[in-house]
Amino acid sequence: MKIEAFKPGKVRYIKLGKGGAWARTAIDDGIIPLGFRNVEHEICAAGEWDELRRRLTAADRPASGATQDVRELRDFYELPDDTLFVTIADGHLYWAFPDGPAMAVEPALPDGPSRYRRAAAPGWRRTSLAGEPLSVAGLSSALTRTAGYRRTICAIDREDYLLRRIRGDSDPLHAEAATLQASMQTLAVAMIRQLDWREFETLVDLVFTRGGWRRISLLGEDMPDIDLALDQPLTGERAWVQIKTETNRLSSTTISNAS
Repeated sequence: MKIEAFKPGKVRYIKLGKGGAWARTAIDDGIIPLGFRNVEHEICAAGEWDELRRRLTAADRPASGATQDVRELRDFYELPDDTLFVTIADGHLYWAFPDGPAMAVEPALPDGPSRYRRAAAPGWRRTSLAGEPLSVAGLSSALTRTAGYRRTICAIDREDYLLRRIRGDSDPLHAEAATLQASMQTLAVAMIRQLDWREFETLVDLVFTRGGWRRISLLGEDMPDIDLALDQPLTGERAWVQIKTETNRLSSTTISNAS
């Protein structure tokens, strides 16, 4: 699918079975499954939603639960083929579009779905249109927390973020942050160049300290050949540091060869 053709009409998260139990089969078979074994396929296919709600409440289903059941079933049966369905499985976000109407599973297995819609070719995908994996580890928790939804089908709060990730678009805020970071680095270099040798030695000492190293020599101590003696408490390593605020090519080559 080309990026310009990716224009979902609606977006829904769908849980593929309790705890994602149907996810692997659904992904392999290219289907979007749904349960509700106690609801006949025919009444949903006919769009008799008021009658379905009446039957559910007559069967002692709480009114709020019956309303949510009807909402999810109606979405599944009536949302058009340009609806984007997403789910989370195997540490990735998967997405697919339906292709055609809902169909009954006959015969339905005791622990399996009772109805499904075909996923449009090429089926469920877990990469962006740019080919980047949609790993949960790389997605905002504002999106991935949807996997904790306790029912089956729901809308997505961060729909704009989801669509941007699937298209492979960069986040405007991330781009702005990268620009600011580059400017800050340029400014930091300019400020470091203004330090005298004593201030520069203090800066180098701070850099090593933040990295877990411990100075075992006195700061400013006059030692032959080195300026800092350090050790790494966790590994027992030792380091001897020579600090130069300026150098030339010959000195750099000598230092490089010595190290």
